[in-house]
Amino acid sequence: MKYWLLAVLAIFLLPDAAHSDSWPDSFSRRVKVQNNCTAERKIYLDYKKRNGNWVVGGPWTIQPNKSVKLLDDGNKVFHRDGAQLYAHITDSGKKHLYYTKGTEKLMKNVNGRNLEFHEVQRFFLGDFVYIMICKSKMPSDL
Repeated sequence: MKYWLLAVLAIFLLPDAAHSDSWPDSFSRRVKVQNNCTAERKIYLDYKKRNGNWVVGGPWTIQPNKSVKLLDDGNKVFHRDGAQLYAHITDSGKKHLYYTKGTEKLMKNVNGRNLEFHEVQRFFLGDFVYIMICKSKMPSDL
């Protein structure tokens, strides 16, 4: 029991490793986006799939005050716990918005357009990793 508890604590206390390939598939969770804004948002997401490949998915349109479990071509979107999430978020007028955790940003070519992706704050709860847009609520409040 003691060693099990230490193993669980180690998993949650280890630092994030952006674009790291060292995390096994079992540490993947479904991605859920919560839009707490008063207007819809479109989001592209740079995430690490279960197979270890980094991909850009989206855009997904998230209505105001709604949450969405992301699907990509009908498949559930999973992201590895040990890797950062990066997002390109726009409003309905296509104005680039960002809600950042840190200062790291990436430029990605998406369908012939160069988009700026920013590291986003994420919350872990059960089988999900949450991304909050606009005023933050803790996942337990959703």
